[in-house]
Amino acid sequence: WAKNYIKNFNNDAQTMYDAICDVAENYVMPNEVYGFSDVIPGGSVIQYARNMGMTDRDLFRDYAHKSDYGRVLIGYVWYASLMGITEMDSLAYTTVPTQIRHTKSPKVDLVLTQEQYDMALAAINYALKNPFNSPTPVTAK
Repeated sequence: WAKNYIKNFNNDAQTMYDAICDVAENYVMPNEVYGFSDVIPGGSVIQYARNMGMTDRDLFRDYAHKSDYGRVLIGYVWYASLMGITEMDSLAYTTVPTQIRHTKSPKVDLVLTQEQYDMALAAINYALKNPFNSPTPVTAK
C-alpha cells in the first residue's frame, strides 16, 4: 500500500511528508472539531533522519514497516512527547533481544554505532522542537 501511495507524490518522500505536514498544520490542528493542541512527530523523526543522511534501507524493513532502527526513533519520540520531554540529553538504548523481535527482523541484535546514535539523538530532538519543519537534506558524499 505505502509503495503505491507514494506514487501520488512523484515517488518522493519529501513531497509526501510536506503534504502531510501542510494538512496537519493548516487544517487539522486549527480545526475546532478536532481540537488538537500538540502532535507526536513520529513521521517527522523518520523524515529528519532521512534528511540527515539515513537511508530508507536503514529506517524500513520494507515499504511500510520500520526497521528496528526506525522503531527506536519513533519509540523515543513517543516517549518524549507523552512525558512532556522537549529535548533528550541521551538515549538509554539497549539492544533488542532476538527472542522477542519480529520474525522478519534480522537474526542479530540491533546495536547502534556512534554515528547512528548521534543521528538518532539529533533527529529525535529536531522532531520534538520542529514537528512540521523539515531540515535541508544533506548532500550525498
